[in-house]
Amino acid sequence: MAERVLANIRETAIFLNNDISASPEVKCLYLNLALTNHSCCPNCAWTCSLQPGREHNMELRAIREVAEGEEVTVSYIMVDGRFWHTAARRARLQEGWGFFCSCDLCSRGGEEEVRAGLRALQEEMVARCGEEPGSLDWGELARLQGEVVAAVRGLHSAPILLLRELRSLVHLAQLAREEDRLKGALYEWRERVGEVGVARAGRDLEEEEESLEEWRHVREEGGRPDIREGWVLLLPW
Repeated sequence: MAERVLANIRETAIFLNNDISASPEVKCLYLNLALTNHSCCPNCAWTCSLQPGREHNMELRAIREVAEGEEVTVSYIMVDGRFWHTAARRARLQEGWGFFCSCDLCSRGGEEEVRAGLRALQEEMVARCGEEPGSLDWGELARLQGEVVAAVRGLHSAPILLLRELRSLVHLAQLAREEDRLKGALYEWRERVGEVGVARAGRDLEEEEESLEEWRHVREEGGRPDIREGWVLLLPW
């Protein structure tokens, strides 16, 4: 295997530098998407198709209005680097893709204060999750995640990032037995899904609503979450 890789080292490097995970088990090279340049404030994002038999097809979707003549861009670090500061993003992009990012966001150094606040909130939530499961304050975690959602609304990539953060807020509101917060988060989640028009996001929402219906009785009873409920709901978080 090592000899075969060495014999095709240039081709292997090109693949690994441009591949996209079509599923947890599959990585693909999409010849058109591979031409899309990076921006830390992108106007587009890619997502898997939901057409039967074409699950590994990838779609490119606008996440905001794209002006005529404007370059179509995506973020190569949308998930891991969503709250990183400029220096960290530039270092990761230099290491992984060999270029110094000079996108609008990096050039003007915007969103630094908001991103710093988001990292602080994440650190506080992680610290609280280190406690014994039986003593976790789900209400406080839900409150902190509500602050995360509020801060993310101010980011350039909010249309796509909010889908993830609202999902987490729904989970924590369920575990905290906070009906009003849960309903509010679900309402905004539906609104955001409608705005981005991504089929996969719509499917994720539908699956979540089905799961919440299954757990509705425990929420209405108001008891503390057991290990199974916490595991099922927090695994994606």
